[in-house]
Amino acid sequence: MGGKGSGRKSSKLIAIECVLSIQMVLYQLSYHDLDSNMTRGELKEKVEEGLQKTRVAQEEIERSK
Repeated sequence: MGGKGSGRKSSKLIAIECVLSIQMVLYQLSYHDLDSNMTRGELKEKVEEGLQKTRVAQEEIERSK
C-alpha cells in the first residue's frame, strides 16, 4: 500500500512539494507582485491561491498516514 511503484506520493514528497509551492508564491509576491500596480484584492487572491495549495497538501498528507 503506497509502496515503491504504486503511483502514490509519500507524505514527505507531498510536504516538500507544498513547501516549494509556497516558496514560489512568496518569491512571486516579493519580487514581482508587490512592486506592480496590482490592487490589494489581486494580491489577496495570490495569497489565497497559495493557502489553497497548502490546504490540499495538508489533506493529502493526512490521508496518506
